[in-house]
Amino acid sequence: AAVALMQQQASIAEELRADARNVSTLLDELRLNPSRAAASLEELERTRDKHEEVLLKQLFSLDRGLRDAQEEAYKAKAALASRLAGRLRAISQLQSQIVDMRNPLHLYKELLSRVKTY
Repeated sequence: AAVALMQQQASIAEELRADARNVSTLLDELRLNPSRAAASLEELERTRDKHEEVLLKQLFSLDRGLRDAQEEAYKAKAALASRLAGRLRAISQLQSQIVDMRNPLHLYKELLSRVKTY
């Protein structure tokens, strides 16, 4: 999900870069031909309106989605860390039980060897 959100975000960023290039081109045209000022202003207003009404809303929505994905990742990480700690405790307990069994096993081995010799 986060990958799709990041791809959408990259797409919007590319659209913003294209708009920035268009504005730069408009400014260059205005320097060469000031009589086109009214048409250029209309185009700039359309670009601004598109940014305010569409792109900014999309970016805020994507940001919320990415924050939600990040929160889910944090929760999943915490759950996995908790499970790992539980498993490690269980392994440690088993290791302790194995160590505790070694002494009686060694004793039984010694006793069996004595019984065999008699």
